[in-house]
Amino acid sequence: MTEATARAKVPLAWLPAFLWLVILLRVAEMLPPDLSPVDFTDLQKGAFAVSTATSDIANQLFWLTIAGLVTLVILLQGPERLLRLLPPLSILPVFLAFCLISAAWATHPDISFRRTLLLIIGVYCAAGATAYCRSEDEILRVAYLAFAITLVANLASMAFPFSFDYRGLLRGVSGDKNFLGVIATTGLFIGAMWRTRLPGSFSRAMNAAYLAAWIGVLILSGNKTAAALVVAAPAAAWLILLATRETRLKMPVILALGGALAACLLLIVTVVLDMTVAEALGTILPDASFTGRDEIWAFSVDQWQTRWLLGFGYGSFWGVGFDAPNLQASPAFIHLLTQSHNGYLDLALTVGAAGLTLMLAFLWQVLLAIDRLRVSDRAFFLFAVSLLIFLLVHNVTESSLARGLAMPWIITVALCFMTARRLASRDPEEPSGG
Repeated sequence: MTEATARAKVPLAWLPAFLWLVILLRVAEMLPPDLSPVDFTDLQKGAFAVSTATSDIANQLFWLTIAGLVTLVILLQGPERLLRLLPPLSILPVFLAFCLISAAWATHPDISFRRTLLLIIGVYCAAGATAYCRSEDEILRVAYLAFAITLVANLASMAFPFSFDYRGLLRGVSGDKNFLGVIATTGLFIGAMWRTRLPGSFSRAMNAAYLAAWIGVLILSGNKTAAALVVAAPAAAWLILLATRETRLKMPVILALGGALAACLLLIVTVVLDMTVAEALGTILPDASFTGRDEIWAFSVDQWQTRWLLGFGYGSFWGVGFDAPNLQASPAFIHLLTQSHNGYLDLALTVGAAGLTLMLAFLWQVLLAIDRLRVSDRAFFLFAVSLLIFLLVHNVTESSLARGLAMPWIITVALCFMTARRLASRDPEEPSGG
C-alpha cells in the first residue's frame, strides 16, 4: 500500500493542517487584523483596569471551537499518536497542572483559573494540530503559508496611516512594532528552514523575495532586539554545533556554560570596577535601562519577594482589576502594563520559584531532545536551536513564555512537538512519515 493510499484512508486527513493554519493566523493577529492599535496616551487607568480583567467571550468561543475540532481529529485518528510524543516533553503537562493548581492560592482564583484554562487550551490546540499533520513537511509548509499571508497583509497595510506609530515605525496590522518584529523574525527562520525543502529555481526565487520582504519589514519596525537576534541566534546555533563537535558536550550543557560564563564576567566587572549592573551594561549598550524596563523589573522583583515560592497564582498579578498590585507602583506608567517585560520574572511572579523551576526543567528537556537530532538532521537542529534561542532571549525584554495564547509561546509548543515527531520517526511504526 502506497503512502498516498494510506493517507487517503485517514479520516479528515486535511483537518489538522487547516487547524494549524487557523491557529497561526489567529496568534499572528490576522483573524481579525488589528486595524485600530491602542494608544496608551489616551487610556484612562480605570477603563484599562476594567478591560484587562474582563474575559473576552468571542476569543474563548473561538479557542473552544478549535479545541473541539482538535479533539475530533484525535478521536478519529487515535490518541496514541499524541501520547507517543509526550515522553521527551513529559515536564510540560506537569507544569500545566501546577499552573492549574495555583488557582488554589491565587489572589484572584477565578481569573487565574480562566487564564490557566486558556493556556492549556492553547497548548492542546498547537500540540494536537502539529501531532496529526500528515508529515513534518506539512507543518512547515502550512507555517510558511501562514507567515506569507501575514507578510502580504503587513505590506498592504503600509498604504494606510494606522500601520505606523507616532514615531514613524511600522507596526502593520499587528498593532505593535515590537510584536511585528517578533513575527518578522519567526517568519524569517521558518522561511529559511523551508528553503532547504525547495527543489526548483522558481520556488527558491519566490522564497528569496519572501525573505527579503520580511527583512524589510523588520527594519521598518525599528525592533533592534529582533534585528540583532535574527543574525545572532543562527550564529550562536552554528557555534554551538561546532562546540559540540570539538568538546563532545551536549548542546544544553554548552548553553548553560555560556550563560554562566557571561554572568561571571558581568559579576567580575561590577566587583572589580565597583559598578552597578546597569552601569556595567551602560558601557556596552546605548540604553542600559532597556527603555525604562529596569524600573519595571525592580518593581516586579520587589513584588516577587513577598510570595517568592508559589507566586500570586497563574495569571493573577497583572490586569486583575482595581486591586492589581501594579496600580500601586510609584512609576505611573507601570499602571498601564500587563506584563513585566520579562517572561522569567512574570513566571516567578505568578507561579513562584517552584513554577519557574518547572518551566526551566521543561526547556532543558526540550534542548536535550533537540540535541539528539544534531547528527541525523543538522538542518532541523540549526533551525530549532536558532528559533529557540530567539524565543528565550526575547523573553528577557518581553513576556511570552507560557503566556496564554501569545504567538511566541504557541510557536515554542509547536517546535517542541515537531522535535518529538522527528525523534518518534526513527521508529518504523511512526505512521506520519516525514
